[in-house]
Amino acid sequence: LTKLVKKVPVLYFIYNVEVDIIVDNCKKLSLRDGYFIGELSFTLDQAANADVVVNQPTRILYWPQAELQQLLKRNPAMKNALEAMITQDLAKKLRQD
Repeated sequence: LTKLVKKVPVLYFIYNVEVDIIVDNCKKLSLRDGYFIGELSFTLDQAANADVVVNQPTRILYWPQAELQQLLKRNPAMKNALEAMITQDLAKKLRQD
């Protein structure tokens, strides 16, 4: 889904699969349903800080970042809700690390 130091063009949401987070060719953790992928790229407009690999058939929701940013500009309440969800997502990931 993502490659280290490459721009992530979409915001992913894991719906039904497990993905592996790889840093320096070492698996750091696995994430299952309910996590965002590409949230740092989306929030900070930066490149990916890890490789994210899917090893099996999957269901993932995704939104092109540019289109999602435009939608959020028109909908402040939706922007606040998404930012809150991303904050919770990051907190859950930090607890797993």
